[in-house]
Amino acid sequence: MVFDQQTETLPPPSSVAPAGLTACDEMRWYRQAAGLPPVFDTLGYRESRCRNGVRTWCCYGYWQLWVTLHLSDRRTAAGYAACGVTSAADVDSDTPADKRRQACATRVLYDVVGLSAW
Repeated sequence: MVFDQQTETLPPPSSVAPAGLTACDEMRWYRQAAGLPPVFDTLGYRESRCRNGVRTWCCYGYWQLWVTLHLSDRRTAAGYAACGVTSAADVDSDTPADKRRQACATRVLYDVVGLSAW
């Protein structure tokens, strides 16, 4: 996935996971929408038990992104911006928009460093 100012990186705003999914099925839906490989289902369960609102001392969301670090890294900052992520507040809640941004930013990080971040 290439990130530039002309590339649409998020699913359309009306694109939300179907109602009635379990937490892990919903996380899987956002993972698939972002084009992440299936290993992120296991990682998301390990990191957050499939809940996007989970926070630790450094990290946020399904896949526990260290947003402040990634925003200061020239390799990931532009991709995060393309996903609509300018702070941790953009990825850490239970809203569909935050879940889409979490998955999009995770894809950016994965494209840059592979699985080494997890």
